[in-house]
Amino acid sequence: MKFASMPSGAYGQAPRVPESVFITGANGFIGRALMKRYRDLGCEVRGMDIKADAGWNVVAGDLVEPKAWATHARGCELFINTAAVVSLAADWQLYRDVSVQGVRNALDVAIAGGAKRFLQYSSIAAMGWDYPDGADEKRPAAIGVEYRYGVAKRNSEHVVLAAHAAGEIECTVVRPGDVYGPGSRAWLIEPLKMAKAGQLILPDGGRGVFTPVYIEDLLDGTMLAAGLWAHLHLLGRREDQLS
Repeated sequence: MKFASMPSGAYGQAPRVPESVFITGANGFIGRALMKRYRDLGCEVRGMDIKADAGWNVVAGDLVEPKAWATHARGCELFINTAAVVSLAADWQLYRDVSVQGVRNALDVAIAGGAKRFLQYSSIAAMGWDYPDGADEKRPAAIGVEYRYGVAKRNSEHVVLAAHAAGEIECTVVRPGDVYGPGSRAWLIEPLKMAKAGQLILPDGGRGVFTPVYIEDLLDGTMLAAGLWAHLHLLGRREDQLS
């Protein structure tokens, strides 16, 4: 499926197509979907993941050792970090290495490589286990030691937002929920296998709440968030003209 243009926002935002995009975690479900969407738009797309994939212009590396892939990211206009520790029970040191220092490494690579914008994939887990309907970025962050994944996600946000506040690079944080769609192992393939085997368990006896988002909708939102700076600059010029 080819996408001839960028998605449009609720208020008419129409960000331009970036010339080049670099994506970490490029072999993952979300990372590969992003690569395909931007590639279909005619962008030069490069990436990094644990394993290289020459067919998708992906080199091997990780956030902890950026020297192995920093050159590959050089010159990319947009930098999207989807790489992360995908575990609810990793030890604190791994979270610190990847979710804190690793994210800072990604920022340094993006800045040194001349990127204009940095988009960080976080998670609604940053708000903790339990949050009310309609919770937004003003909701208190996850704290404590019980929910390490959520605390780590929130810490990664702090790293990115600090760089944005300091004027190092324009940044945006995106907090997806449970992303499903073709190829989603965690939220489609495995649940279907469990259902077929009669082993699917509903959280809290069916009273639990999920926050599903379809992959294509997430990609639309990501592209709008990653390209919003152009719209904001345009708004600024319009305000100057009206004042």
